[in-house]
Amino acid sequence: MSIRYNGRVRPQALAGMTDHTDHGGPVVRVAQSHEEVLSAWRLLYRIYRDVGYIKPNSSRVHTMPQAVSPRAAVFLAVDDRGRTVGTMSAMGDGEGGLPLDSVFSLELAKMRDAGHQLIEIGLFCTDRGVNSVTVLFDLIRYAAFFALEEGATDIVFGVHPRHVRVYQRGLGCRVINYAEEYGTVNGNPVVLMTSETSTLISAAAKFRGLNRVQRAPVTAEEFVHRYRFDPRSLPASPIGQYLARGEKSRELRQLAEA
Repeated sequence: MSIRYNGRVRPQALAGMTDHTDHGGPVVRVAQSHEEVLSAWRLLYRIYRDVGYIKPNSSRVHTMPQAVSPRAAVFLAVDDRGRTVGTMSAMGDGEGGLPLDSVFSLELAKMRDAGHQLIEIGLFCTDRGVNSVTVLFDLIRYAAFFALEEGATDIVFGVHPRHVRVYQRGLGCRVINYAEEYGTVNGNPVVLMTSETSTLISAAAKFRGLNRVQRAPVTAEEFVHRYRFDPRSLPASPIGQYLARGEKSRELRQLAEA
């Protein structure tokens, strides 16, 4: 696998990621129950399957083992009918590493060696017809304040090359490297991007997305009741059944032992 990135993204690659100033859209909050997490990851499965990021599976769920750890949180965007129409997860670093370590282990190790405390934000999607960029920034608002609460100094993102400009121009994120194939998303390319947590929550809002991230701080109390997976009940859940398969089963065991 060769690693390269020229920093250039075709303008038409942003098609489908609309940005609106409508403040009457979906409401973002922290998932507090197994049912809410399941609804989020079933939405993720449907959207990722439709765009070719993953292959179909009988559990109709998509997630990562790190997303069920005690250092993780799942965020939802809910419409006025109570439907989950967007989701994102924040996954804290630990002995089992981060999902992006599978392609960017050298880059992330360098950051850790320099004293950075990492958290990965990913598993993002929105439903069809949703103002995806606006919801993205609102979900990142919650994820950034969760990162602050967890003591993470730096946030890392795995971004499809089509969407790099959204993160650069909207949030001021920096490109670290590029991988042509990322197994987690069915061999699609991925760009490693990063931002300091403090930049997202307190820097001068010269980027349009920071206005939404910083418009209303998320208090620590909102994360107290986030859903935490019970290892005893996980095997009976479609989430547990999905994670019990193949490579993800090995990763889950490693995380449990860490």
